[in-house]
Amino acid sequence: MPTSRTSRRTSVLNSFEYQLRFTISPSTSSVYPIRGYGSSSVRGLYSKELELSLAHTAKNISDDQLFDEALDLPEKLAKADKKKLIVVFDEFQEVERVAGQNSLKVIRAHIQLHTHVNYLFMASHPSMMRTIFSDENQAFYRFALFLPVPPIPLVAMAQYIKRKFAEQGIPISSEAVQMILDITGGHPQDTMLVWSEVYQAFIESGENVLGLEHILLGKDRAFAFLSQGFNEVIGSLDSVSKTLLLRIARGTTLYSKDNHPNTVKRMLGQLVNRGLIEKIERGKYEFVEPMLKGYLLL
Repeated sequence: MPTSRTSRRTSVLNSFEYQLRFTISPSTSSVYPIRGYGSSSVRGLYSKELELSLAHTAKNISDDQLFDEALDLPEKLAKADKKKLIVVFDEFQEVERVAGQNSLKVIRAHIQLHTHVNYLFMASHPSMMRTIFSDENQAFYRFALFLPVPPIPLVAMAQYIKRKFAEQGIPISSEAVQMILDITGGHPQDTMLVWSEVYQAFIESGENVLGLEHILLGKDRAFAFLSQGFNEVIGSLDSVSKTLLLRIARGTTLYSKDNHPNTVKRMLGQLVNRGLIEKIERGKYEFVEPMLKGYLLL
């Protein structure tokens, strides 16, 4: 389920869980969270009389063996509990970056044999997910249905921000909320980052009214937090791609005499595949994360 990062995947999961409770027989299914699994410490997962433990630090267990065990753990649990399980992978497009180049092939090899588990793949970069599931050279080619999730309406996000400030006893004007959304473009993760920094700036000031200075300070702190990641992304691009990002940010023409049109088209495709921009219409692109645009324009 590819979702742009302007979608609230947590809400999708909550709704999904709610529907499951009323559409699947309680005698054949369970809905419960699995937390604290993995890392380099011993983790236990209990279900009734079943206990399956994995020790990452055990000398006789390699990383590959641990990965194999982890992938088969849901199926073992479901069989032992005699119930169906649903496993959710979030930010699935990051799997190979985190787990290694061939990790998608390994995952596919395991889960395609599972008969007691269904899988939900979620991500914030639709273009990258399309590549994973639509490219015939990919391990997950045609493995799942593609279900786009619409973005959160800005009105709903504005109401959420106002409610969160109200819960802390801090009145915030509609204009201030709109300023925050103008900074983030409605990107959920960045919006939460900015308003939390605005809140912290307000608390530190000791003032009674949240004003423009708190929003500007919160914005600066958010950019400082994001700068390392943004710099790494920008630093990984070639000169043509950097120029294209700047042109998109500035709203200027993408084509020039310095680069062949086919080169520009190819570079734009690569930027889309990396999840940095998305195509809106012919010749028009927007940033997936609007604060990256703001950072380029600083």
